[in-house]
Amino acid sequence: MRKTPTLALGLLASIAFTGGAVAQAPAPSHTSQMGITPSQAGTSKKPKSVTKWSLAIRNDKAAGSTASKIEISLPKTLKLNTKGFTTCSESKLSNSGPASCSPKSRLGGGTASAVLGPTSPSPAPLAFKNTFFVGSATTFNIFLEQVGGDVAKVLVGKISKAGGAYGQKLTISIPKDLQQPVPGTYSALADIKASLRGTAGSGSKKHSFLESTGCSGGKWRFRTKLTYAPNPDPPASTTSTATDSVRCRK
Repeated sequence: MRKTPTLALGLLASIAFTGGAVAQAPAPSHTSQMGITPSQAGTSKKPKSVTKWSLAIRNDKAAGSTASKIEISLPKTLKLNTKGFTTCSESKLSNSGPASCSPKSRLGGGTASAVLGPTSPSPAPLAFKNTFFVGSATTFNIFLEQVGGDVAKVLVGKISKAGGAYGQKLTISIPKDLQQPVPGTYSALADIKASLRGTAGSGSKKHSFLESTGCSGGKWRFRTKLTYAPNPDPPASTTSTATDSVRCRK
């Protein structure tokens, strides 16, 4: 079983944008950037496989805020489809690591960077790798591993309906022991990047984990939302949202 040092747990939340308390800190904010390949869309009757979904989320360091939840909302014309994919459970990934999972369950990954004690005189920088796996019909399991260290942790992303102008959303909740690994000690994420791809099935039934079924107004529109927790003082704002669009064509 992989063991995770208690102090370093908060640094593993490559999506847990955190920081120490800062006097008169501005309201939390973040930016996001999405990419979809190919740009040509499919239709509801003939969905088109997405060969790559790239995402990047960058935290505003000045706010020094701690996130408890990340939500990525997708346009109605892009749909996550895990049907037929080999899966890797959270427990298997936690106990035995990525090598124990079938390559067919792997969706790709990327990097993340963070610091421990961002408001201290000497904040400690750390680098991480993130790897995404299909966990079940409605979940992704994200394995986070420190580069050059022994820190490792699994986060679960749940797929559900987004509502409103969006179709689905991927929600990743950040455990409290990651938000604050030691009482009074917080960590700060600088950014997270990932490039995801993967297919299941064969022949006419072969499909990607993400499919396009249309293109409205020449763009695929995404929204990211972060929910913040006290660290220890309440944040100036409990949430922040960011949007990004990717050009598409019919």
